[in-house]
Amino acid sequence: MADGEQRYTTDEQTGKTFEIVPEKPWDRLWASVSFAYLGLALGFFLWLLFDTWIRKNTLLGWLGYASPDKMHDPFGAPIFRSFSYAFIGGALGGVIAGYRSCIFWHSEKQAFGARFVWRYLFFPWLGAALALFVYAILGSGVAIVGGNIRVGVTNMLMALAIGSLVGYGSPQVVKWLDSQVNKLFKVTTEIQVPDLTGLTQPTAEKILIGTGLKMGKISNKPQPGVVAGNIFEQDPLAGSSSSTGDLVNVTIAA
Repeated sequence: MADGEQRYTTDEQTGKTFEIVPEKPWDRLWASVSFAYLGLALGFFLWLLFDTWIRKNTLLGWLGYASPDKMHDPFGAPIFRSFSYAFIGGALGGVIAGYRSCIFWHSEKQAFGARFVWRYLFFPWLGAALALFVYAILGSGVAIVGGNIRVGVTNMLMALAIGSLVGYGSPQVVKWLDSQVNKLFKVTTEIQVPDLTGLTQPTAEKILIGTGLKMGKISNKPQPGVVAGNIFEQDPLAGSSSSTGDLVNVTIAA
């Protein structure tokens, strides 16, 4: 790379910084393969979208995947169609995210690497799987994003929109899912609140940190018989039970 040329760039999707390595002939070939694969995936999932919309299975019918009894056709069930729209939307969002990344690294930076092919191979399927997870979580009410989501015929477009956004922003969605898991399965430990009376604020804070608690609201007011700067009241009281990360409010003699 010549002096003065940009050596590093930031990936627009992940925010990570990478060193620019100029493409080799094989890299350009694999970039073309990635574009072609994403094009096939786009056509496949648009076909599935059309099938779901018209409530037929023209794509899978040649495999014998058909319901002879229209009264019990799973394609007509609202919940099946909602999750289908979410799945297809996630896949389409993944395809678009893949195109965006491919254009950035190959067309703009000329720094496409053969190893990136695996990224684009799984982009649509990762988006589809994440969309199912997110739509199920939102539909169950475990987490809320912009209001509750109820599965139904009138929400088919909402399912498609949510799925598309999930697939397009999969790195951010993975972080969001991590936060939901941590919130739902947060492990708390019972802690006995220490006695902070008679201590200064810095000393009390060190003790709280050591026990897994945090200093909460700090009030100051005159208190006869107590050295100024020392704690004479606390909430919760010493000896009571609290959980990791809970706050302890104190009153300090002025």
